[in-house]
Amino acid sequence: MQKIHDEYPEPTTLLFLCTQYRAAEEWDEIVHATAGMTNDDDLTLQICLWQAEAMEKQDMPDAALEVYREALKSKKRDVELLKEARYGRANLCVGMGKRAMAKRDLGRLYTEDPDYENVGALLRTLG
Repeated sequence: MQKIHDEYPEPTTLLFLCTQYRAAEEWDEIVHATAGMTNDDDLTLQICLWQAEAMEKQDMPDAALEVYREALKSKKRDVELLKEARYGRANLCVGMGKRAMAKRDLGRLYTEDPDYENVGALLRTLG
């Protein structure tokens, strides 16, 4: 898949490549393959989410936080992907001790979809 992506460097081939890296838990490969990725559409948003996940797995929370910021810039994306981005950023913020930021994201998510994951329980634990 890497050779195909090298020959046809399109978001679609990058998505398939990252799918394989993610299944193999090759987090460093995802970070390298997605370097410079921008949130241009739903496809690239999904790739950004996997990039943030890979950075978290590699203990790079500040870099992951920046990717989540980029992922949430445009509201013209798939609603479920945006929820996933907001939830991922909130969980990252909890782990980083950024409670106020986490509460803001969880509050917005709870307003949009109170049944999403465990958003209500997380909000209650943050007070």
